[in-house]
Amino acid sequence: MADIFISYAGEDRERAKVLAKALEDHGWTVWWDRPIATGKAFRLRTETAIEEAKCVVVLWSKVSIASDWVKEEAEEAKQRQILVPALIDRVDPPLGFKRIHVADLTLWGRDKTYSGFAGLLEAISEIVGPPGLEERVRAKTEISQPETETVKPNEVLLGAASPRAVYPGQEFVARFAAYTQSYRNEVRRVIEQEAPSTHLRLDLEKCYWIPGAKVTIRLDVRNVEVSNPFQTFKWNGRFHVLRFDCRVNSYIEENTIILRFDIAVEGLPIIAIRPEIALVKQKKDQISDSSIIEGRSPKTAFASYAKRDRRDVLSRIRSLQIFTGIDVFLDCLSIRPGEEWKSTLENEIRDRDIFWLFWSRSAKHSPWVEWEWKTALREKTTSGIQPHPLEPLEVAPPPEELSTLQFGAMYEWYISQLREWPIISFFRALWYKWLPLNHFKSQKRAQEPQRLV
Repeated sequence: MADIFISYAGEDRERAKVLAKALEDHGWTVWWDRPIATGKAFRLRTETAIEEAKCVVVLWSKVSIASDWVKEEAEEAKQRQILVPALIDRVDPPLGFKRIHVADLTLWGRDKTYSGFAGLLEAISEIVGPPGLEERVRAKTEISQPETETVKPNEVLLGAASPRAVYPGQEFVARFAAYTQSYRNEVRRVIEQEAPSTHLRLDLEKCYWIPGAKVTIRLDVRNVEVSNPFQTFKWNGRFHVLRFDCRVNSYIEENTIILRFDIAVEGLPIIAIRPEIALVKQKKDQISDSSIIEGRSPKTAFASYAKRDRRDVLSRIRSLQIFTGIDVFLDCLSIRPGEEWKSTLENEIRDRDIFWLFWSRSAKHSPWVEWEWKTALREKTTSGIQPHPLEPLEVAPPPEELSTLQFGAMYEWYISQLREWPIISFFRALWYKWLPLNHFKSQKRAQEPQRLV
């Protein structure tokens, strides 16, 4: 994965080479060296490189302004908002790119007082970050969290505590506990000291986490208001006890209330436990014991996603694998998709504990993703499919066959992972608010290519 992708016409290869060397000297990684031979393999390689690049520098010259190839790459970069155009000849940019600010490199190398190259570096830094930033962040992470590479995962036990029964209008506290075996008695002491009459259920589920793993707990209870439904912590290797403030609705006809605890590690839900609470009409009524519905932690998973979502999906899955040890099958790393691999994919989908469907507009229009989720539906039914929407429902509605799955709730879960950084959530929400309008405008531009952007 390169920081910068340079798009240029073949006749401008030598000038692109000089620019690539200058950018590399400043500390960025650059993808520019295209083979002369063309063909399907070359096309695939180029598409992958431009999709993975953080920034695309397009060199406009007398030749490139007429190149369909260069204009296609520039258009894709513009749609992703990572385009940095530069002039290497005194020409006007093609139709559709005239209103985008261009770095002037026509005198670069000849006039030492010329500031065009400095402007290019500034524009790239705004998109990619300062040169070497990724290496400095990686080094800082390795220093601050060496245990992710060397420390053995803890065996983590999960438990819950709540009243045995509740009545309409009652307020109560539901507790969730994650702990190692050596801290089991300490968890019991803490909870019983806070609420002596609570019904404590320990050792409901077992999983494996490395210290430092980011864990998010979501509590969803039908007919009950939960004031703090999302809570996050960094696993400390010992124990955590979370407290959820709940209030039963005044009008409720069910006989039981199910506490739906969903546990996500590094942004991906992997475990679910479902303690039940009896519901009585009034406080003095007799109460019965409650049962537990559990969702086992998967040891293996199949990840299905569109190629355009690869970077986002891989970063989340790799983090999850580091902190939990779940074996995830990734077709882009394990095999090369093709008709001859369908039997292999089918076997993997059937044999894995869970099928993770990373859903977006790109996934919705991907024939491979469609084939994979339909295979999973046939082999595992909806109980074996877990959706992970990367975009809201109004942008990427799920297929009708999977409409019973909680795409909306899972997207809310995904957004909750960003709440540690409120500014990210704000701009993401702002982007999706205007996304349908932007999509309409882009469709209109495609139909009227003569208009200036």
